[in-house]
Amino acid sequence: MKEKRRVAYFSELRAVSCVAIVIFHTFYCAARLFQPGGAPYLGTILVRNCLLWAVPCFVMVTGALLLNPEKRLGPDRVFGRYLPRAVGALLVFSFVFALFDFVVDAQPGGIPALLGSWVSAVLFNGSWLHMWYLYMLIAVYLMLPIYRVTSRHCSDAELRYLLWLYAAFQALVPTINFFLQDGLGPYIFVYTVYPLYLFLGYAIHSERVRIPLGASIALVIAGTVGLLVATYFGIEGEIEALRSLSGSFSSVLVLMQAVGIFSIVHQLRTDAEKAPRVLPAIDKRSFGIYLLHVLVIYYIYRVLQMNPYQSGGLSMLAMLSAIVPVVTWAISWVLGHVPGIKKIV
Repeated sequence: MKEKRRVAYFSELRAVSCVAIVIFHTFYCAARLFQPGGAPYLGTILVRNCLLWAVPCFVMVTGALLLNPEKRLGPDRVFGRYLPRAVGALLVFSFVFALFDFVVDAQPGGIPALLGSWVSAVLFNGSWLHMWYLYMLIAVYLMLPIYRVTSRHCSDAELRYLLWLYAAFQALVPTINFFLQDGLGPYIFVYTVYPLYLFLGYAIHSERVRIPLGASIALVIAGTVGLLVATYFGIEGEIEALRSLSGSFSSVLVLMQAVGIFSIVHQLRTDAEKAPRVLPAIDKRSFGIYLLHVLVIYYIYRVLQMNPYQSGGLSMLAMLSAIVPVVTWAISWVLGHVPGIKKIV
């Protein structure tokens, strides 16, 4: 019974992270498309960077769920259940987005050009800005059987060693390298920071790593303040190292935020009966919301040609950030009842 109550916070955290990602892209896409400059641009990027924790928290929930030693997860389950959904989503929505660009931008070449653009987008991660997550997810799924062996058989000390190793070479070293022209020589044979978040989610949820509540709060505050300061001086001072530091999932500041938030929710939100009912509804459609929300954003910005900086600025962006999640959830809900598509979204 205790475990069921505790797992309830996964739904809450995924739902909140999902909404944060939608807000993140509502602001960020506006800055990319309309390039406002000055204070509006600074305000937009400040909001965007303070929400970077959302994607790592998503990955941490995945680790907490799928690295559980009690969960049956061999290659047969990976290839039979998890990979088909991720690959299907990649193929279907890369085509949808290629078709959107083809129509909205009035691209020449007809069907052959459209199909060529779609194939290129799939093969070379050339689709829309949020689709990189699917490539990361596919890689994580492929490695899950090995990751589970690691989490199941390593001791607590060995698990902490692995986490420190990942943190050092996939967060600390990249953070230092933002300030160096050539980068540090020592590196580890691992390309991405996401296994760190995967194992951190499992370690914190299983309480094989315990972070006191006060320390967790301090991590969130320090990471957020650090991101605000780095973002401000990076933009206003045109310091590229600080811009990189404040905008990367490999930044130690984002790592501090994500670990602190996950740990706080783990410790405080353990009773499913206390969770707002809207959160499970969002969580159930979270994958569909993630896939579709940029489509809604681009429809507003590119088709309706609504420039929020000419219609209220940050206040309009805040309004859109409230509207886009609702619209995207509704579309995801509808598609969730369409045969075939419902298996993806």
